Amino acid sequence: MKQFVKIASIIFLSLVLILISLIFYFRTPAGELYLTEKVVFYLQKKINKSFSIKRISYNIPDWIALEGVYLPDSKNDTLLYGNKMRLDIDMLALLKNKVSINKIELDNINLNIKRTLPDTTFNFNYILKAFESTEKSSETSKGSPLEYQLSNILLKQVNIAYLDDVTGVDAKVRLENAQTSFKAIDPSTSKYHLDKVSLNGGNLSLRIYEALAKTPESTVKSDSLDVAFGEFDAKNIQWKITEESAGLVNTVKLGSLNVKGDKLYLAGEQVHLKSVNLYNTDAKVTFLKKVKKEKVKTQTATSSPNNWKVLVDKIILDGNNIQYQDLNQVALKKGLDYNNLKINNLKANLERFRFSPDNISGWLYSSSFKEKSGFELQKFQTDFAYTNRQTFLKKLYVKTPNTILRDELSLSYASFEQFSKNIGASKIKLNLKNSQIAFKDILLLMPDFAQIPPFKGNEKALLKVDGLATGTVNNLKISKFSITGFGQAKANLQGVITGLPDVNKMALKLNIKEVSLTKNDILKLAPANSIPSNIELPQKVNLVGRINGKIQNLAINAKVKTDMGGASFNGKLINITADKNQQYEGVMSLDAFEMGKFIKQTENVGKLTLNAKVKGKGLDLKTMNTAIEGTIQQAEVKGYNYKNLVFESNIANQIAQIKAHITDPNISLKIDTKVDLSQNFPGIKGNVEIAELNLKPLGFYADNIGIHGNIDVDMPSTDPNNPNGKITIHEATLFQDGKPISIENTTLTAQNTKDGRRFDIQSPFLIANIKGDFNYLQLSDIFISNINRYFTIPDITFTPITEPYKLSIEAKMVKHPVFKAFLPGLTKLDTVRFSALLNSQADTLMKMSLFSPNLEYDTIKISNVKVNLSANAEKLTYQASLSGVEMSSFNVRKTFLNGTVANNTATFKAVFKDSIDQDRNEVAGLVQNFDNQYRVRLVKGGLKLNYKNWEVDSTGFVQYGKAGLLVNHFQMEQEKQRLFVNSTSTEANGPINITAENFRIENFVTLFVTDSLMAGGQIDGQILLSNYMVSPSFTGDVKVTDFTFQQSPIGNIAVNVFNETAEKITAKATLLSAKNDLQLTGNYYLNSENPLDFKLSINKLGAETVQAFSFGQLKQAKGILQGQATIKGSSTQPQILGDLGFSNVGFNITQLGSRYLIDKQKLFFEGETIQLKQFTLSDTLNQPLKIDGTVSLANIPEVRYDLTINTKNFMVLNSSRKDNDFFYGKGFVDASLSVQGVSSAAKIEGDIKVRENSNISIIVPESFDEQSESDGVVVFVNHQNEALVKEDSTTKVSLMNDFVSEMSLNIEADDKSEFTIVVDELNGDNLKVKGNARLNAGLSADGQPFILGSYDLTEGSYGLTFEVLKRQFSIEKGSNIIWSGDPMNAEVNITAVYNTETSPLDLMTNETDDDTRFRQKIQFDVLLTMAGRLTKPDISFKIRPSKTQKLVSSSVITDVQNRLNKLDANEVNKQVFALLILNRFFSEKSSDFFSSSGGANPEALARQSVSKLLSDQLDMLASDLIKGVDLDVNLSSTQDFFNGKSSARTDLSLGLSKAFFNDKIEIKVGRNFELENKTSITRNSAEVFDNITVNYKLTNDGRYLFKAFRKNQFQSVLDGFVVETGVGFTVTIEYGTFKEIFKKPKSK
Repeated sequence: MKQFVKIASIIFLSLVLILISLIFYFRTPAGELYLTEKVVFYLQKKINKSFSIKRISYNIPDWIALEGVYLPDSKNDTLLYGNKMRLDIDMLALLKNKVSINKIELDNINLNIKRTLPDTTFNFNYILKAFESTEKSSETSKGSPLEYQLSNILLKQVNIAYLDDVTGVDAKVRLENAQTSFKAIDPSTSKYHLDKVSLNGGNLSLRIYEALAKTPESTVKSDSLDVAFGEFDAKNIQWKITEESAGLVNTVKLGSLNVKGDKLYLAGEQVHLKSVNLYNTDAKVTFLKKVKKEKVKTQTATSSPNNWKVLVDKIILDGNNIQYQDLNQVALKKGLDYNNLKINNLKANLERFRFSPDNISGWLYSSSFKEKSGFELQKFQTDFAYTNRQTFLKKLYVKTPNTILRDELSLSYASFEQFSKNIGASKIKLNLKNSQIAFKDILLLMPDFAQIPPFKGNEKALLKVDGLATGTVNNLKISKFSITGFGQAKANLQGVITGLPDVNKMALKLNIKEVSLTKNDILKLAPANSIPSNIELPQKVNLVGRINGKIQNLAINAKVKTDMGGASFNGKLINITADKNQQYEGVMSLDAFEMGKFIKQTENVGKLTLNAKVKGKGLDLKTMNTAIEGTIQQAEVKGYNYKNLVFESNIANQIAQIKAHITDPNISLKIDTKVDLSQNFPGIKGNVEIAELNLKPLGFYADNIGIHGNIDVDMPSTDPNNPNGKITIHEATLFQDGKPISIENTTLTAQNTKDGRRFDIQSPFLIANIKGDFNYLQLSDIFISNINRYFTIPDITFTPITEPYKLSIEAKMVKHPVFKAFLPGLTKLDTVRFSALLNSQADTLMKMSLFSPNLEYDTIKISNVKVNLSANAEKLTYQASLSGVEMSSFNVRKTFLNGTVANNTATFKAVFKDSIDQDRNEVAGLVQNFDNQYRVRLVKGGLKLNYKNWEVDSTGFVQYGKAGLLVNHFQMEQEKQRLFVNSTSTEANGPINITAENFRIENFVTLFVTDSLMAGGQIDGQILLSNYMVSPSFTGDVKVTDFTFQQSPIGNIAVNVFNETAEKITAKATLLSAKNDLQLTGNYYLNSENPLDFKLSINKLGAETVQAFSFGQLKQAKGILQGQATIKGSSTQPQILGDLGFSNVGFNITQLGSRYLIDKQKLFFEGETIQLKQFTLSDTLNQPLKIDGTVSLANIPEVRYDLTINTKNFMVLNSSRKDNDFFYGKGFVDASLSVQGVSSAAKIEGDIKVRENSNISIIVPESFDEQSESDGVVVFVNHQNEALVKEDSTTKVSLMNDFVSEMSLNIEADDKSEFTIVVDELNGDNLKVKGNARLNAGLSADGQPFILGSYDLTEGSYGLTFEVLKRQFSIEKGSNIIWSGDPMNAEVNITAVYNTETSPLDLMTNETDDDTRFRQKIQFDVLLTMAGRLTKPDISFKIRPSKTQKLVSSSVITDVQNRLNKLDANEVNKQVFALLILNRFFSEKSSDFFSSSGGANPEALARQSVSKLLSDQLDMLASDLIKGVDLDVNLSSTQDFFNGKSSARTDLSLGLSKAFFNDKIEIKVGRNFELENKTSITRNSAEVFDNITVNYKLTNDGRYLFKAFRKNQFQSVLDGFVVETGVGFTVTIEYGTFKEIFKKPKSK
């Protein structure tokens, strides 16, 4: 036993020693190496792969470490490589069923796990198979569970790669430094309590893509986890997650994240965190552009309900940047792009944040960030909650740089279900206190609003809001709501809104206390182009009112006050938003509303005041039943205030009945119209009765014209394409100054006939019709299409007509008194005829003609205008001519124009004749459409100027169109004269080079005036014209040699202009002659606002030169003007510094005849002002007229005057009759005048006194009406209504001028001055008067001359002329002439006396048998009384014995006076003319031409007045009777006395004239026919011709004429026929001035 024990002990000790030896051995490097080799060998054999471990080290029982571990995968790629893996474990504790790990440390580990195609198993799967056990365990034994303890896990440089094609997940993880400590861990119970997790450095890359197969969801219920952690801390971590199917890329660069946890209960879905702190982190989410793929149907998985409850005590965010980008959406250029966000420096401080399915709440103490769009949230603070009972934002404070929102928004409800199903029952409270909203922020948050009013253009606007709304959504009480912004905009209202959210049930009860807006506010609020351009908004608008009722039944009572006036509406709107059965009723009013300002027509429209009622049903015209009635109390239109317009309208059954009438002092009319609305184009039938319509006070016309008449309208169709009906104007009368002018009936008729359509105009002055097969709307297109067939008109829009058409037009216009009313300048208009025929299917496609014999308007006379046009399929041919055009400074003689048009080319030839019908000027060429532009060329031999032929370059042209102007080698030559014009480039509007050589100015003068001597001289030079379409400038040299104007030598002109630099043009211009020496030098700066920089030197300027350019207004000018000036600035605002002096200057004003002298006087130019400092003019008696003040040129062409004029005894008039058509004589005045104002708006005011020794003759012009009405017009008079054609002898003359708009002069005259008023210049009747006058004369604002006041006569005479008789009447004191406005309508009250001495025997023949008492001569006074208008006075006579008699008994005087008192008017006139002519009385027994049977009775007067009228008419009617022969008709009707008997005689004189040998010889023959002869005197009946005249032109122009004549005419004065026979020789010579008569002709 002992032996056994001993042996056993030895063995045991040996084993122990061996074990200890082994332990010590394995702890040696050799032992560790041996163990490493055995382990590697074993594993290599087990897995059948190359496997290696560099070293296994350990310290049993404390730790074990592996170094240099390499494990391949199934494809011999690296599966695992680890530099160092260490496990600190209490190995002895394992014996106690306890796993106690102090630390797990991994250093520089690389792990690659793959499951890729084509193999779909993991790359480590072969290891699992190598260690699989093939034996099944038959029984299991249960032991006590292991206890776990894990203290720390340390990871350094750990890289893990996971590639899985099966699940579609690729992941790469790299951890720089990670450390985890545990409080407790028990895998058996899924308990993982971490103390702290720290990550410092690392990155993660995760790619999720389409999996090969869907992994079925596990049906095994997982164990519940018990997870908790104390603190999680991560720094410098980056990750990138890519989800390819969604195109999602998420990248994060984590700065610092610290999370402190309290509780994490996964089974209970509860999380409680003490704090979350995130700093300096950049996060980005990007959605890549999607590639279109076929959609695969997927089964939507049902998600489990979310019951998580999260509580975070505190969250702090600082320095974080977040970016979101969706590349599938177009990036916005402005504003917050929700698909492209970039938030910088996100900060937040959030406490007690709670999240659960029924509660999201927290206290956001502060939050701020900046977004790349510019939006900045400076502070966001609120106590918020979203629960199943309420939602609120309390203690709200939101602040941006411009926006502040504060206080509360809350909603209360019973449950989410109630909130979603019945939101109306939810309680609401909205309280905004002192808040403001910046549009800039709204536009940043919602950039789409940038183009929507009111945000557009108002980016800087602020809205200040203050309001309180409480109650429920369906019963919302607005206690207050006020908003201000947009400058001065305000809104203040309160009330109740019920029925929400259902708009159909919504009801309003609002009290609008104030809504105030300015014009700028409205413009900001209104959408673009929603306010028409012709609307002017009020500067201020204020609205108050109430709105009550449901949306389907609203009652509105509102008033608007504006600076333009007021408006109101009170009424009901029922079902107004419905599709049908709308109802409306109300009263609308406007109170003195300035409608003119509103519609931007202040010059036409003023204030409007109206009241209107409307009641109706329906808005569709088919079912509408509406009545409107109202009254316009006031309507200011064109300066007139219309009053009392009453209107009513009823619409029912698509018929509108409209009635209206107005009763106003100047307009009275009625309208009764029925409109059929059932058609696309309404039918109209009605009547307009115009009782009175005065155009002048109504502002329709400047003259006093009234209209009376009726208008009947019967238009079954108003279709503009096919109108049908009739408009008749009947019983129409035009009143001019109260005088009626009958317009008779005017009819416009449109109808369809069997021949097509027809439109007629029938009126007294125009008769026209258009008929045929045509479309009214295509008329203009038809005309343009016809022209474009031959010549395409550039830049004109029309619709080509392809369908057939045929139409004819006939029109005739004749002169009518109505033209005179509206066109007072129209003095003559002979019948104008126009005709046209257009037929698209005829050989002649178009034919037109126009003829206007004579037209005279103002100073323009146009005679015999003829135009004929004819077109076939190939070409259009035209001819035009006129006999002449005469204007004040322009004269064209007989002119012919003809040509053809075809293939976009129009040829033309214009010929201008002279006085003897010779071709003086001629232009021939063609116009082409070249590239949609006009191109004009002259043909070879097609230019003649002043009788001389010019050579032209037929290849040159002038081109003009939309692109601009282009000239190409335009050249004309005549001997040494040459003009060449050419653009320097082929581009339009390029510089143009103009060259002139030896070019005579006279060549072009004759084109416009007959006097070739008007201007003369020779032009040589070359200029380059640039920028002529915008601001013309030129460079070059030009010389004008021997320039003359109005036959006055001006001198030699030289101009030199060149570009010194690209921006500066330097110029020098001189005018040199014996009398003129002027020089202008300086620079013109291009592209400058003030381009002028010149110096003007007037060394000498002859007054004769000024006279030449006065066009005859000055004459006999002498003297010199001198001065120096600098000119700077611009052409519209020149800055002139200098002066202009006058030295011994004298001149006559032609129409005044006075000569004025200016010596040693200066005009001073100071900047934009001309200074006149006691500028003095003197008359020939050396009496001064002084002018003080300024003339401002600051706003050219507007000129401002501020002048005063003073003079004493100044001669203003010293003219003869030939100088002036209205006044002449000598006139001296004292004057004190002022001229104030701008250009034509200037005013002249002051006092004028006519001084002694003045003797002024004034010519009263003949009535314009009398001239025109008797000239070339036959008037057929309806004697039943003679008042309608009574001739008006007055004509108002509007004095148009460009100098003053108003003039008011106080004129004073005394009896030391004399005036002669020539009443009838033809027969010599005149008034010579002296007296005292106090007059106010001038021009009114509308250009009408006026005189107000009285001229009281103290002495004078009236010169009466009758045939050869001339008698002088002396004017009695007390007579006067009174002006009340129109100078031509002066009222005269003059009594003049003619004293004669004769015997009253013949007067008293039947009064007494004792004629001896009456044989003595007695002094008699013949009294002439003039009354009425000065232009047409009523003259009456009276005879009385003179107060002073020589030795005549009083009884004789008494008897004679009694006899004179018994005479009637006719007898008085008879005796007056007997005294004036025979210086005796006529006896009642005597026969004389004053007797009622044959004297100067109405018949005789009628004969004399009518003879000339009928003669003129017969002459006109016969003028075209025989072609080539001129007929002259003269009717003479007289009444005279022969042998004491009255005898009437009427003679018709018929003359015939014919020209022979090219008008060289003209023979006139005539014969007198006795139509009535109550005398005994007859002519020789054997005579074939009574009158014979032969005219022979010795020269073609008729300047030298020989005449032989015989004339036999009845002379009533001589009581017989008088035969005159004779010869004559006429020489016609033209002189420009009187002194030319005495000039000797120049020798040639």
